[in-house]
Amino acid sequence: MSMTRAKPAKRFASFRKFLRAPGLNLARGAKIVFLVRVEPRAWDASPGQLVTLALVGLVCSVALTRTFVSGEIWFNWYELRASAFDFSLLLLTGWFAAQLRHRPADFLVISVALFASLPTLDLIITPLWHIQRQLSGMGALWSQFVIHSGAYLWLLLTAVVLVRRTTRLAYRQVAVAVIPVLVLGLFGEFLPSSSFWYDMPAETTATAPTTKYDSPASEEMLNLQPRLAQEAIRTLHAQRPGVADLYFVGFAPYAAQDVFLKEGEVIRKLMDERFDTRGRSLLVVNNSQTLRKYPNATVTNLRAALTQVGRIMDRDEDVLVLYLTSHGSKEHRLSARYRPLQLEEIDPALLRRLLDEARIKWRVVVVSACYAGGFIEPLRTPTTLVMTAADATHTSFGCGAESEMTYFAKAVFDEQLRQTFSFEQAFQSAVPIIREREQTEKAEFSNPQIAVGDDIRRKLAEIERRLKAAPADKIK
Repeated sequence: MSMTRAKPAKRFASFRKFLRAPGLNLARGAKIVFLVRVEPRAWDASPGQLVTLALVGLVCSVALTRTFVSGEIWFNWYELRASAFDFSLLLLTGWFAAQLRHRPADFLVISVALFASLPTLDLIITPLWHIQRQLSGMGALWSQFVIHSGAYLWLLLTAVVLVRRTTRLAYRQVAVAVIPVLVLGLFGEFLPSSSFWYDMPAETTATAPTTKYDSPASEEMLNLQPRLAQEAIRTLHAQRPGVADLYFVGFAPYAAQDVFLKEGEVIRKLMDERFDTRGRSLLVVNNSQTLRKYPNATVTNLRAALTQVGRIMDRDEDVLVLYLTSHGSKEHRLSARYRPLQLEEIDPALLRRLLDEARIKWRVVVVSACYAGGFIEPLRTPTTLVMTAADATHTSFGCGAESEMTYFAKAVFDEQLRQTFSFEQAFQSAVPIIREREQTEKAEFSNPQIAVGDDIRRKLAEIERRLKAAPADKIK
């Protein structure tokens, strides 16, 4: 009888030990992240603990990434496959080390330790990403690089120190054992950016996928996107005889931050409602949330859109408003980042050539990017207005991950162009506002630029008079 009672008690004690073990392992995992020595025999290394720690790490990652999104969201189940791939490479690290040491038991010890360290790394990195998302301009890009590279290198260092202390292998053998971690970091650079959670813009909530993350390189998108671009371009309305129409084309080629998508959508809506471009407006965007809604922002699609606008507009009468928003470089190139696609970047010479090839005479070209002033001279003509968010030597601001619009777009388009139909007047009124906002952020003045040809000034004044005289229900 006593032996019968002892067996359940023993099983219960084992179960309690199993439940306590993950907490102890996680505490030891936190130590090795800070390179504190943990003796190999201290780990509770078993297949059950390995599975438990993998689940804990997954839940922790899902919960922490949830803090980056708000409002109506959807869960990206496909990211589970990426996590499984990451976990497999960590397991390979333990396996390689055990094979080099000829001690199979080291596999579980090293694998359990690596899995136990991941939640601590996530808890350290998550606040840094939140801080990074508040930055803008080159500061945002550099901080993103530093955090991403730093986290990867610290995980690599943790793995090296752990394998060395556990197996006593020579450093050249340790290097072989941690090659999977190195491969993980390098391979991840060639994958499209992904997350467990995505927020849905208000205008796409009804049509956005709710259980699927779209990759621009998937077979479905490679077939859908050309048809989507052709349909969007083909359905642009033709010019109205006797009316000086405005056509709008928005171009947002940087997929890694939603601010450019949001900015493009707000400005297109403003142009449609206030400047009478409805049916004559087009937005091309690189963003994984809108692959089923907008054509990709590629040079090919921009060329096709401009060619079609040039074909259907009255070249002597109508005006194109071309709005480009992205990060910019000191070489005056607009960043076109959309992994794993390799996209051509736009510079002033290429943009001038696209406009000339389309035979579009009347042009309002707006470049919202750092160092955008380098576009002024190459695009300058008597029939062109060129407006940029910064001069050729300064950065612009407001392009952080949490931003709805850049400072330039907010001031010129979302505020001033709701009060006037004059692009030139809106720009002049917005510059002091931009300066004040940048001073508040203790940032160097971006110095937005404008160049207005004499002929385009008269043409825009004509359109301004028409819009002012339009019925109130046509102008919002």
